[in-house]
Amino acid sequence: MGVINLARLSGELSLLPVAVMSCTRLSDIARGFTREDGSQETLAPDDLDVCFKAKTELRKASMRVLFDTLAPTAAPECKAPATCSDVIRAALIGLHSRLDDLLDNDPFFPYTTYVKIEDGKFGVCDACLAMMEDRCWRGRQKLWDRLPEVLRINVPGWGEAESTE
Repeated sequence: MGVINLARLSGELSLLPVAVMSCTRLSDIARGFTREDGSQETLAPDDLDVCFKAKTELRKASMRVLFDTLAPTAAPECKAPATCSDVIRAALIGLHSRLDDLLDNDPFFPYTTYVKIEDGKFGVCDACLAMMEDRCWRGRQKLWDRLPEVLRINVPGWGEAESTE
């Protein structure tokens, strides 16, 4: 909350996406918190509105990344596509038991946070595992690049390549 207020006060909007994302995970955001000096830190009503709406949008976006990662299709190089597709499909079905985690965790957690892994293995071939890792990485990277858009916050320059000069 303090970072959101500081970003608004200083005009440093690049701080907002991560600060808003962090606030979406707070249980009692409407009441604020008490600082060490006893003063109260709260958000302006407009920023509370941003945080409430952002929570839903962030959940939807992170679910898209997860479901895209776990699309039950085998890699082109897969030697056992039916088996690998079945394992991925079973992981998708198993997500229902992790619903609370899916909704409350960091939206940038990898898919391995939510699927059952036995003996350190997911149960698909190396080609399918590499494909899923790539899907997960690319999906989370795209979500990061679009974070202000997902949160409906205007942050000029976010996601643009920085100059190396």
